[in-house]
Amino acid sequence: MQNPFGGRLSDMSNTENPPPNLHNYVLQQMKAGADKSTIVRSVVDRGMDSTEASRAVDIEYRRIAERVQRETVTPGAIQTALLGGLLAAAGGGAIWGLIAIHSKQELGIIALGIGFLAGYLVVWLSGGRKGISLQVIASVSALLGILVGKYLAFFHAFKQELIREIGTDAAGNLSPLSADALRIFFEKLPDMVSPYDILWIVLAFGAAWSIPKGLGITLPPGYISPYMTKF
Repeated sequence: MQNPFGGRLSDMSNTENPPPNLHNYVLQQMKAGADKSTIVRSVVDRGMDSTEASRAVDIEYRRIAERVQRETVTPGAIQTALLGGLLAAAGGGAIWGLIAIHSKQELGIIALGIGFLAGYLVVWLSGGRKGISLQVIASVSALLGILVGKYLAFFHAFKQELIREIGTDAAGNLSPLSADALRIFFEKLPDMVSPYDILWIVLAFGAAWSIPKGLGITLPPGYISPYMTKF
């Protein structure tokens, strides 16, 4: 006899391996805000034996809850996530700028790479945490990295133009942190962004936003998993 979530009902005695579809069902129910007892009743209503349903749901509920707890954002995780975001912005921006300078063109796909880099560094340095605050950090970092890359490419061209106009002695020591260079860059920035750029920026933002995305589940107050299982 088949159970409604995959596998045979006779297999339910193996509590370490609940039917595969049950995991997704419990996950969906938890995202919808259902508690464990409500999920058990729902599973029983779908045709599973009440004892086996309680046992199987308990396993999946614990596994998902443990993942939620591991991904919960802490104040310390925010600090390390910010560090990851800054590293992604600086490193990704530098790569964008150097490639643009040497190839004399801006490759939009690099923006997407900055988005992935920001997302992964934020999650990695925060210890695997995920949530809305880390999504914001990663996405803003990706946009900052793209801005840094475009500025480096602009500054190189700007400095070369000044050297041609006023000579190396006058323009050779111009710093990237020059207030005038920054002002001119931001004045010209709207004209430097094409629809093609916008497409890649949106893709980069989406990549950075999706990687630190959590499950979106709120556990009952004070919930502590009684077991630690592999997930």
